[in-house]
Amino acid sequence: MLQAPAGHLFRTIIFGVAMAALAVVAVGMVIGVIPPPKDALADSSRIVSLYADGSKKVITTQSTTVKEAVVAADVHLHEGDLVEPNLDTTMPAGFFNVNIYRARPVVVVDGSKQLLVQTALQSPKLIAESAGVKTYPEDRFSIKTIVDPTSVGTVGQKVTIDRATPVIIEADGKKTVVRTQQQTVGELLSERDVALGPQDTVDTPRDTKIVPNLVIKVSRVKVVLAREEAKIERQVETVKDPELEAGTTRVREEGRDGKKVSMFRVSYNDGVESGRQLLSQQVTEQPVTKVIVVGANQSDAWYKLRMCESGNNYSNKRNPLYRGAYQFAYSTWAAMGGSGDPADASPAEQDMRAKKLLDRSGAGQWPVCGRYLVR
Repeated sequence: MLQAPAGHLFRTIIFGVAMAALAVVAVGMVIGVIPPPKDALADSSRIVSLYADGSKKVITTQSTTVKEAVVAADVHLHEGDLVEPNLDTTMPAGFFNVNIYRARPVVVVDGSKQLLVQTALQSPKLIAESAGVKTYPEDRFSIKTIVDPTSVGTVGQKVTIDRATPVIIEADGKKTVVRTQQQTVGELLSERDVALGPQDTVDTPRDTKIVPNLVIKVSRVKVVLAREEAKIERQVETVKDPELEAGTTRVREEGRDGKKVSMFRVSYNDGVESGRQLLSQQVTEQPVTKVIVVGANQSDAWYKLRMCESGNNYSNKRNPLYRGAYQFAYSTWAAMGGSGDPADASPAEQDMRAKKLLDRSGAGQWPVCGRYLVR
């Protein structure tokens, strides 16, 4: 059996020890790059970046809320400071950012008014509203660092409000108050997308400068063609029939109304008719005259009148005031050209003067018996 030299055996042992050591190191390296389980990270620390006072502070903490992280970072909060997200927010595992805005004095300039507030808000609009100032969506806001503290009496920042101008627009039957940063009426109408028809009018020129409470009236003008049908009244013609007894009437022709069609150009201003122009007119149905026949034969009617007035007695003198067959008053008899006592006149003269009275004054001269002479 051969034996290795003593030196060779020593080198073999050393080599074996070295290889074992390298194996241990290799295993250690492999173990070192294995990350910890996610659950372990979720249950342990969070890496929180806090931004405050113009600097960034990073901490690793077991805290679960923003408030606990702020305390762990030894960041002191003052009245009015704003923390974003808020202190009650729960932080998830991993990386998380917290912003701390320090309350500082801000001067709000609203025209001639200046208001001082202590606030951590960053939006100039919100800062203005926190000072109790009413704002409108059309207002503009700017924020700057106060360069000359003596002008406002403090250091910090200044918020300036550029107020939109209120204007009244009257259109479509409504009055609307709008606010604008535009400079002219034309620019405002375009901004508000006020649609104008080809005939619509605006009472204020488009290049008019915008001033507070300016009233702009938009008149909606519409022109339409209108067709109208109207009735043409029938005429009435009266014809005397000597063969028909007086007081009797009959319709020979009923007739009918006509029709006409007219075309107009009609203008409307804000829904109210402002004018019309006749374009054409056509008769579509001619009217037909209504014909009424009136009896002219009064022989029987006069007899009935005489019977009613005097019993057909031409010499009737029973009434000292009214005489003859037709009971003439002396004054009426004289007005008809008669003389003396009517009862002494011949029947022919009395008939003639009675017909003359009827033609002049109508059957009403005989209030009761004149009904027989009604035409």
